[in-house]
Amino acid sequence: MFRPMRRIKQQLGEDESWDVLRNAKRGVLSVIGDEDWPYGMHLNPYCEDGKIYFHGAKAGHKIDALRRDARASFTAIDGGVKDENGWAYTFRNVVADVAFVAGMALSVWLLSVAMKTIPMGTAYAVWTGVGAVGGFLAGIVLFGESASALRVASAALIVAGIIGLKLAAK
Repeated sequence: MFRPMRRIKQQLGEDESWDVLRNAKRGVLSVIGDEDWPYGMHLNPYCEDGKIYFHGAKAGHKIDALRRDARASFTAIDGGVKDENGWAYTFRNVVADVAFVAGMALSVWLLSVAMKTIPMGTAYAVWTGVGAVGGFLAGIVLFGESASALRVASAALIVAGIIGLKLAAK
């Protein structure tokens, strides 16, 4: 029915699994929704006598989906990871992880292409410099970080160093 876990060391035993379910304050119930699209909803579970109970209305999308197809998956969240302020729980986003890995793969591939025409030391310095300045600019644009004169001048020095290394490599 289920394929074995790839990271078998992380697999919980049955008693530990029920303990997590009994103590979980929140979770996500995923069902097969309208037109066979996945439909997930945050719920507060209650466990008793080997059963999981969920609060909710007696009619609606969740009930309709479960009547059509009883297959479902419940992911218990047993505490999560609190952010710095201690009021919100943070979770990893699969889409963001995939985009990050794809971006890193593209970046390393572009570094290997650059190393075919310029020395490795220069290519690596340019690669890390572009990343540093790109991160600096993303911080300003996306996260409202300071664009003080000293920070901008420092980033400009990195760009000047990149240009100098590129020119010296010719």
